[in-house]
Amino acid sequence: MYYGHEPHDWGTSSSTSDMKECTICEAPSNGYHFNAASCSACAAFFRRTVTLNRNFVCTHQNTCRVNYAMRVICRACRYHKCINMGMERSAVQPRRDCNAGRRKIMYNSTNSLKTQEHTFAPPTPTVPQTTTVIVTKDERIYEDSSPEIHYAQSYSSSISEEISSLSPKISVSMCSGTDITLNFEAEQVLEDLLREERLFNERRKLLYCSNSCISELLTNENANEIPYSQSNLQPLTFAGIQKHIRPQILVIYEWLRGWRHFELLNIKDKSVFLRRCVLYHTILDPSYLSYRLGLPEKFVMFNGMYVGVQDGDKTGWEDEKDCITADLKIKLYRPLMDRLINEVCVSMKVINLTFVEFVLLKALVCFKSSISATCEVSVPLKKFMNTYMDTILRALNVHYQTLGMTKEDIAQRIGNVILMMSSIFAVGMECLESHQKIQFFDLWQLDDLLIKLIQRGGGGANY
Repeated sequence: MYYGHEPHDWGTSSSTSDMKECTICEAPSNGYHFNAASCSACAAFFRRTVTLNRNFVCTHQNTCRVNYAMRVICRACRYHKCINMGMERSAVQPRRDCNAGRRKIMYNSTNSLKTQEHTFAPPTPTVPQTTTVIVTKDERIYEDSSPEIHYAQSYSSSISEEISSLSPKISVSMCSGTDITLNFEAEQVLEDLLREERLFNERRKLLYCSNSCISELLTNENANEIPYSQSNLQPLTFAGIQKHIRPQILVIYEWLRGWRHFELLNIKDKSVFLRRCVLYHTILDPSYLSYRLGLPEKFVMFNGMYVGVQDGDKTGWEDEKDCITADLKIKLYRPLMDRLINEVCVSMKVINLTFVEFVLLKALVCFKSSISATCEVSVPLKKFMNTYMDTILRALNVHYQTLGMTKEDIAQRIGNVILMMSSIFAVGMECLESHQKIQFFDLWQLDDLLIKLIQRGGGGANY
């Protein structure tokens, strides 16, 4: 297990391997699932549909578009496209906790297929009763007969003390489900988080890539693990950061709104969650971008602007007339940047953090910090979030199982990811204190909305 920093090479990360396109939703895919080239999200959807023996009915004559960027996807049309693209119901096996019998087909460098199969006598599956679902315009409403993600209305009503009536379709399950049901729920959580992260990246690319042509933005629908390429990076100016702060807060808010339980919260709890998300997105997004694109020469900010990292490199650290001096830049932000690199970026590199791991890590950090001891959120919400974070960890475990990892490797990998959280929380506190000093001493002009968010936006968490 990784506990400290080791010598590292900032060369090309293996997580930037060639990606193929999912034939169902056009998201990135690196392999075949159930005999069709697809992403893990569509594979999970197909597995759930077959195992639970569901029948979906489209109310729009089966003509709906299926694309990863859509927040609401017609499940009937998605299932039909899975079948049309070659997915086979017979290839779906019952879920197991062990890795025996996993079937994994992946791309190699020559675009040939590599197959690993283990044969054994699987247990007789229990087929649930067929469920017919009429697909409406709002696919975020989960059918009452589904054993997948169900929550009791009586509990969810107490999540937000200021809400007198909550949706009966989304609440917290009070009964213990089977491993199959819990794994389905975890896969749905992973699918939701991956979708929102890709949308988050697309919005940033549209907002901040000034050298991107219109045709590129309109024709390149493939989501990427990072929103920028080396050609998109530009030297940092604090005037540019000031200009982009508010759009960044907006895209973070949209990321948070994509979480299906967000609308159940009262205004006070929503405010707490938004503050934590703004704080830790500001830490994690630049750290991941720098790990993937910048280091060891550049530290890349959320908007694709960068500063020089090496001694003597003044890129991004120069005087800016009527904005901020070079000395003040270095005094305020150089120590914080060095700490981010040494405690967060290096850790990402040492464990070779993948995109999926980053997405789940960011969700864990944002949600865990939102219910820390320093936050004034309701007790029922804290209980619900603890359960939800367990589901995120289960999603990470299920993801590792689909990669064919052993239980020992999974435990070590999850431990490495969790160990990063304490450093991230510590850096978050320092970042908060630094910006509060800037505001108090009026060292340079911060965005008014950012000031409001950081006035009470701190708080780490014990994990």
